Amino acid sequence: MLTVIAQYDSFPRVSTEKIKKVGHNTQGFLPIIAPHFGGLWQGVSLLLVPETYIDDLRVLAAGEQESGELRLEIPLVGTSPPAIAKPSLRQRLRGSETWLPLSPSFEISNQTLYVRAPVAGWKSWSPAEPNLYEVEISLPGGGGDRWQTRAAFRSVEARGPEFRLNGQSLQIRGLLNWGYSPPLADPNPGESTWRAELEFARDHGFNLMKFCLWVPPPRYLEMADEMGMLTWMEYPTWHPDFSGKYLEPLRREFQEFFHYDRNSPSVILRSLTCETGPSADLKVIQNLYDTAHQLIPGALVEDDSSWIGWNRVHDFYDDHPYGNNHTWVETLQGFNEHILAHGLKPLVLGEAIAADTWIDRDALLKHFGDQRPWYASAVLDASAAWESQMRSWAGPGGLEQLHSDSLRYGLLMRKFQAEVYRREIPYGGYVISVDGD
Repeated sequence: MLTVIAQYDSFPRVSTEKIKKVGHNTQGFLPIIAPHFGGLWQGVSLLLVPETYIDDLRVLAAGEQESGELRLEIPLVGTSPPAIAKPSLRQRLRGSETWLPLSPSFEISNQTLYVRAPVAGWKSWSPAEPNLYEVEISLPGGGGDRWQTRAAFRSVEARGPEFRLNGQSLQIRGLLNWGYSPPLADPNPGESTWRAELEFARDHGFNLMKFCLWVPPPRYLEMADEMGMLTWMEYPTWHPDFSGKYLEPLRREFQEFFHYDRNSPSVILRSLTCETGPSADLKVIQNLYDTAHQLIPGALVEDDSSWIGWNRVHDFYDDHPYGNNHTWVETLQGFNEHILAHGLKPLVLGEAIAADTWIDRDALLKHFGDQRPWYASAVLDASAAWESQMRSWAGPGGLEQLHSDSLRYGLLMRKFQAEVYRREIPYGGYVISVDGD
């Protein structure tokens, strides 16, 4: 049997005249960055598969700390899945060369193998000790299908005002990552770039990377799993149409999202949309929220990463307070009052503690030389006009002093807001905007 595996868009094309934007609901910021996008941008594979084979895009593999068992759901595709005999499974702790056989119990229902297998002496996954188990699944027969995946023993929960990871209190210190910031013109710049981003975050005291309105390639998530960096998936829906007429295509698309990242232990938080607000149909949001909990063991999900008053169906509170220092304490006190009035859950600021400065135009021009990329021209030209005006106001040497002062002020502003936040909301977490500032 020959089958084609390819990424494709599961949404119908929607008239731009009706919604005033290209593409579909799960497009994130893409129309803001470039007017046209779409089509195949990664490889397409042709695979020769046996009569019955594993649907690897929907495999579930997770460790349960309560039972010490690996739990697997293995969807089967082909002509005779109900007749499949007992599969063979083995596991090894990542870094070990020795595979150990598993002795599972299993049953088959609706063309899916449901497997439980005890793991002796299992080890938890955590940022300090990112223990990962490699699991190999082999279907019987000389040409039986074989697939490898990963699993981890870890738990995450919202209990009262705090997050808990493996039963221990967790304070989130996150960094926002848009994935497309120049000079990155696509979401797949390569492993060295992703590793550098994760190492930068870790080396500067952050323990979480928030993927804002984009879905990172699988290898990025694998590296976060390996390095022990927590992650937050904010699915690419910014000002979408979440009305009832789109429920079925949204359900299909979000099921793909949930299958895509549910085996990754680093993913501890998920946002269905960003800054969409009351325009989203509550029944649609509730349906997607419920689907996430059905498909992802122990998921923590919110409807909207936006402002705390817009959270309606959520396991934690969120807000995007881009504020100045003189209003910061009052803003945080307002969060506490809202939480006390609406029910005790953890608060994490999905975007916050930002401080703007201007770009170093001379350094960029020197770097680009005569080859100015498509994204640079307007920014550099506007910056030149702004600097000229500021220089006329500041006088000789004034602009250079202002530049130095602004960088110092930006750092002190962030430091002030982070420390006051810890004082006012001691269990709360935050995500600083933005990676690359």
